[in-house]
Amino acid sequence: EVSKSVLLPREGVSFAGVAAGDRPQVKVKVVVRPKYSERRIDVPLPVNADAFQGISSTYTVVLRGPLPDLRRLDEAAVRDPIVARAHMEADPSVKAPSTVIIVEFSLIDLVPDDVRDTLTIEPERKRFVVRPIPQ
Repeated sequence: EVSKSVLLPREGVSFAGVAAGDRPQVKVKVVVRPKYSERRIDVPLPVNADAFQGISSTYTVVLRGPLPDLRRLDEAAVRDPIVARAHMEADPSVKAPSTVIIVEFSLIDLVPDDVRDTLTIEPERKRFVVRPIPQ
């Protein structure tokens, strides 16, 4: 926010509500909002994809946020900014021999906190119903 004096008008013209000889002021307030963008990132999954049907070795997630913060990640050369963690989950609606693998995606610890707070991952969690591949 900045206050600036307005140039005096030519002779015979005056500003309403301003005493003679006073210079009127204007306030200018500029709000800058960064452009939002996204990156599609193939994240390696921590599962043996060769042992199951219904899951691959990678999964594509979308990292969204302000363009300046995404550029900071690019400039920092953070090779794989997203990590996947997987665990099995019991689900009575899934019949054996199928099972459920839940994969949760998150930013790695090397991503600065101020950048981390502005970014979102979609999806943050993915559910896979898998079936063992017969050997």
